[in-house]
Amino acid sequence: MNDLDLKAFVITQNISCLVRFHNHVDVLFRKSVNEIKELPDKKESAYWEAVYKHQFPKDLRKAVFLMIFGHLEEMLHILSNKNASLRDMKRFGLDRYKPFVRHVLGQDLSRNQDWQFIQEMSRVRNILLHAAGRIAYARKPDELTALIKKHPECFGTSLDRVELTKVGLRETANSASGLLLVINNALKKNDSTLLAAR
Repeated sequence: MNDLDLKAFVITQNISCLVRFHNHVDVLFRKSVNEIKELPDKKESAYWEAVYKHQFPKDLRKAVFLMIFGHLEEMLHILSNKNASLRDMKRFGLDRYKPFVRHVLGQDLSRNQDWQFIQEMSRVRNILLHAAGRIAYARKPDELTALIKKHPECFGTSLDRVELTKVGLRETANSASGLLLVINNALKKNDSTLLAAR
């Protein structure tokens, strides 16, 4: 197994492990609800039932969503190691790797659906991470609201906070994995060497 084959394995394995982790813990939350219903104190039982049915699953989706972005950025860093000159060190997050991704794929990134979707999701990632999902605290709240409306299957809102759906989590995992595999395959095709020019 060569280096790029190993990276392809890691890409798919890590993201699928995150999805399996989410699904496993989600099942555990649902099973716990039945036990909670049996608590003798009905007020306490009702409180914990609501937490396990609603709050914990939301928090789990947010945590796994953020872990997917961590894995995505880590893999972009690893994949671009041999071509570090193609990283834009003045930028942060995904934007740091945009010149590398554009060069490897040899296309305008506005035509790559996975890149476009991940870019949109990164705006949600930022508001979840830096403002606990509070839409009003976004730099451009109107644009964030429009993004949420553009993807109603991926997001909802409650109390001025963006909420991620299971579909949103799945689509993010699929796009992250898809993008990384396309980059890895392009590197493989190019014999894992790129021109140093930007």
